[in-house]
Amino acid sequence: MSKRLLTKICLFVLITTTVTHAAPVRLATVASLEGLGEAWSQNSGLEVSIEISDRETAIRMVAGEKADYALIPGELTSSHSALLAGQLGRRAIVEPVGWSAVTFIVHPENPLPAIDHRLATLLLSATDCPEVTQTVSDWQDVHGGSIDLAGPIELVAPARGSWRWRSIEAMCLKGCNLRGDTLTYSSEAAVERRVTRERTALGLVQRPRYIGLARMLPVWGADNRQATVPSSQSLADGAYPFGRRIVLLSNRRFASYTPQGKFRDYALSASGQRDVARLGLYSLR
Repeated sequence: MSKRLLTKICLFVLITTTVTHAAPVRLATVASLEGLGEAWSQNSGLEVSIEISDRETAIRMVAGEKADYALIPGELTSSHSALLAGQLGRRAIVEPVGWSAVTFIVHPENPLPAIDHRLATLLLSATDCPEVTQTVSDWQDVHGGSIDLAGPIELVAPARGSWRWRSIEAMCLKGCNLRGDTLTYSSEAAVERRVTRERTALGLVQRPRYIGLARMLPVWGADNRQATVPSSQSLADGAYPFGRRIVLLSNRRFASYTPQGKFRDYALSASGQRDVARLGLYSLR
């Protein structure tokens, strides 16, 4: 046996052994995306160790090599990119994998055809929000008396302090708080049940595919092109204003034959994107 052939065989055995006995993919993520990480692990056949944290901690775990990937919502800041590039040869690698959004739902008989995004922000904001000079709390203020709908707006949302509550504040209010008089429930199904019983209610949910009886209220975005509800297309082109990207974040490029490389490839595949949509999020396509 030639020396070259022996070398090739040894390299093949080394690579095969390394891949076969590789440690699980280490994924840091937030509570709202834990289900997506679990779906990708189960359906890809890969072993994935998932650690739940807040968004900032997940980013730091990747920078400190305590996680291979962070699955997080939102965009990176320049300080995040600098942190991830802290070691020689490393840089922030951001792979968009989907979208999350806040959907407004109303009673089926609510006659309001759509709502302007600026009014929606005023309607949701707490009175002590420094960025808001006035608030809106009555349906008359929303449509100017043009339709048959009057009375105080009953705002209905998931449990105060839950990841759903925090996500609504992050996507809709950019640093401000939701109204203090918001009526809260433990699940989005309970939010919908309340909305379908009260004609003046306005509900906030993030997984509208589970909504059956309530009506989704379209929102006019900043460009005023068309009032839309969230979808892959309306989020990607910016027409729907209350959403944010979901990204798979790392600071090194993994080879495609490694578990980490296979995990990334699955997340971006048609099957991985079906998992995104199945969980009530919005796929890239």
